[in-house]
Amino acid sequence: MAKNFGLSERHISNIVREVERWLALRVWTCDPALIRAVHLERLEHQWHEAMRGWHRSLQAQETTKVSTGSGQQKAEKTQKTRAGDVRFLDQARRTLVEIRALSGLPNGSMLELAHVDALTIEQREAQVDFFLEAQSNDVGEDTHA
Repeated sequence: MAKNFGLSERHISNIVREVERWLALRVWTCDPALIRAVHLERLEHQWHEAMRGWHRSLQAQETTKVSTGSGQQKAEKTQKTRAGDVRFLDQARRTLVEIRALSGLPNGSMLELAHVDALTIEQREAQVDFFLEAQSNDVGEDTHA
């Protein structure tokens, strides 16, 4: 089908995914797995936005003070480093807790995830699905640019 329209299979997959998302946003009687996926995507977006805010809050703040005296203007620039706004990190952490819960991952430290043997088959599948979906979303974002 992709060749008939002169598009790649990846592009067709992205279009199908966009239509599924569109439907899930408008018709809440859809497949519960699709609703869960849309919710996960929204949570991931919240996490990314919180982390962008954190990184912005770390950037140095530059101020310019212009003074005039004796017929001349004098500009003084100062840079103030910032420690960052921890509210962004707190929001990101809370969002990760929701993502983990919705993905069926255990609550607790990331060290628990390092021990794959401690996870059930369902938890392993959820973890793999989560990372594959996140990776395919990153690829999908690149194709829209």
